[in-house]
Amino acid sequence: MTVCFNWSEKSLTQSLFNTLEGERSPQYLIDKIVETQAKFAQYQWQQSSGCDTVVLYHSDSFCFALRLLALTMLGKTVVLPANGQLDTLTDLTRQYPHFCGEAPCPTFSNIDDCDGGQIPQEHVPLQWPTRGELVFFTSGSSGDAKQIRKSWRQINLELAQLQQQFSISSRSSLYAGVSHQHIYGLLFRLLWPLQQGAFIDFVTYKYPEHLAKKLVGKKQVTFISSPAQLSRLVADNVVASSGCQLDLIVSSGGPLGDQDAIDLAQQFGLAITQVYGSTETGGIAYRKVDSLVPAPWTPFDDIDVARDPTTQCLLLTSPYLNNECVLLDDKIRLEAGGGFSLLGRADRTIKLEEKRLDLDAMEHRLVSHDMVEQVRLHLIAGSRMTLCAAIVLSEHGVNELQQQGKRALNEQLKQYLLGHFERVCLPRKWRYIDQLPYNLQGKLIHKELESLFE
Repeated sequence: MTVCFNWSEKSLTQSLFNTLEGERSPQYLIDKIVETQAKFAQYQWQQSSGCDTVVLYHSDSFCFALRLLALTMLGKTVVLPANGQLDTLTDLTRQYPHFCGEAPCPTFSNIDDCDGGQIPQEHVPLQWPTRGELVFFTSGSSGDAKQIRKSWRQINLELAQLQQQFSISSRSSLYAGVSHQHIYGLLFRLLWPLQQGAFIDFVTYKYPEHLAKKLVGKKQVTFISSPAQLSRLVADNVVASSGCQLDLIVSSGGPLGDQDAIDLAQQFGLAITQVYGSTETGGIAYRKVDSLVPAPWTPFDDIDVARDPTTQCLLLTSPYLNNECVLLDDKIRLEAGGGFSLLGRADRTIKLEEKRLDLDAMEHRLVSHDMVEQVRLHLIAGSRMTLCAAIVLSEHGVNELQQQGKRALNEQLKQYLLGHFERVCLPRKWRYIDQLPYNLQGKLIHKELESLFE
């Protein structure tokens, strides 16, 4: 696949300008990017060591975009934390001490706090990024965050694939209910429309009522969403009646139930485009479900999928992975016509509200607390996935339970986890037991574990 960019300062400025519906001038946008570059130059001059890698976090998508473009145009490697929690950023800045954006702690050495001085007359051309890397983090099997590096060559290949498959233009309008901080939101709601000069509404719409009002009368609309958001729409779909003309609704980050997909297709008059992939692999396949016969997943162009005969897991060959054959943890069944069906995961990584969570990582974190001796996390499937925690307390934990009660102990452990995990990922049910239900062979008895939460 050939990727050709013909970006200039004018086209980039116009693309950013489109996102603000004319509220600010193109020159303002140029100045903000150049200002960030000037701040970085001043900050780098003040440092005694090199500054080729920068941690970037900002909850505001527009502010994030300006900083990302400014840094990547300078060829810097930009590190994107999984979330903006204090402990997450603190741990990360021990490894990468240079930070830019919205800091939860005033002691952070923040490029945003640097006085850039006089903005230089000559600056780095505002061109589409091709140098440097983006660094993402996702759960690893060891309990520690796993670092995923993406070159701009890989990013640009995937953006070209999105445009080839789904096609948007400068007349398109993109709205989103997902964050830009993770790779799905970064690609779909930010980089892809920016590259094509489309209109972007930088507001993250968490409530469908707000989105419905915004979309009235709009045409050529693409909505970047998540399975959790879409599933909640089924019972009361206020967006479908807003009068907007939706061209594309994208769902990724986790599975969307087939019945929910069918109901939504009927309500919108448009089947949801589901995208399957991960931070490590990039996009793998897509599908649309609008009938009781589940549609198989169709691999993107240049993506090869096979089934490992031993594990029944997916063997992936992708240009985003330098065309190396990689064994994934998802079990599949190959279908006629080159598609495949997903049959579940082979490891303990799950999705809660589209947030990827490694159960081993959370268990590792809980056991490091002085009140916890052992822990086992368990997922209950239903209309909503519920994460449960069975915990054997230490002597200190038992004393705390007796003195403070179960509710207070639950809250202490939740606050402890919030330093590393987002609230939506925390267990909803807690049980404190004398011992975990293992049999004589040392295997966990899952039925007994499940019975604790009935």
